[in-house]
Amino acid sequence: MIEDIKGIVRDAGKVLLDYYHKVSLSVEKKGNLDYVSEADRAAEKFLVERLRESFPDTGIVAEEGAHVSGKKIFLIDPLDGTNNFIHHIPYFCISVSLVDGDNILLGVIYDPIRDEMFHAEKGRGAYLNKRRIQVSGLRYPSRAVFSFGFPPPAYRMKKEFILLLEELVGDVNAVRWLGAAALDLAYVAAGRIDGTAQFGLKPWDVGAGALLVKEAGGIITDLNGGGDVLSGYVVAGNKNIYSFLSEKIHRRFSRYLR
Repeated sequence: MIEDIKGIVRDAGKVLLDYYHKVSLSVEKKGNLDYVSEADRAAEKFLVERLRESFPDTGIVAEEGAHVSGKKIFLIDPLDGTNNFIHHIPYFCISVSLVDGDNILLGVIYDPIRDEMFHAEKGRGAYLNKRRIQVSGLRYPSRAVFSFGFPPPAYRMKKEFILLLEELVGDVNAVRWLGAAALDLAYVAAGRIDGTAQFGLKPWDVGAGALLVKEAGGIITDLNGGGDVLSGYVVAGNKNIYSFLSEKIHRRFSRYLR
């Protein structure tokens, strides 16, 4: 099954690249500081059609509105990192996961710029193309690279987020805000980023990346330290880096946590 999904996602990546190299791109505002391009819609249409052909009994929930009922559901983000894409910043991806309730069964994240296919099936490890990957073995936060995602749905927490960044800058190796949450999580799984916290996501942003982190030997939880990663508020890393970052988040964001 996953090989078929990887093939479909790779073909959708070609759709994105065709739009990426266009001189002009049609872009619409769909919410507060939130945009959708014709590339998002074209890639979603392609993915939905191909997945329905190949897996007619599986439901679909996609970012730009596609919805097909089913016990098992594909969560689709046809273009994670739309703002990067619009501005020709080469950090964006396609994210597809298969879930059964809260149980994430498989995930695929594809970076068409670098032709990097991150993929995982529950209980079978995490891979980048054909190579098995694992999270960073780094023990010390002072040497760690952290990434964050903080889109408009999380702006009610912005004061606490700024205080968190102020606390980290100077005490850790580097802090990054890269603009594509799914790819950040894939990079944690591959050991490129040591830890990440992502706020205000949707299930299609986080499903595939959450499974990749787990299958690569990492820890990912919601902000409360629980398993509700599809809530869209997550902390991830290896054991040591996760513990460091989650402690700081619990302290800074305690009034928002259950």
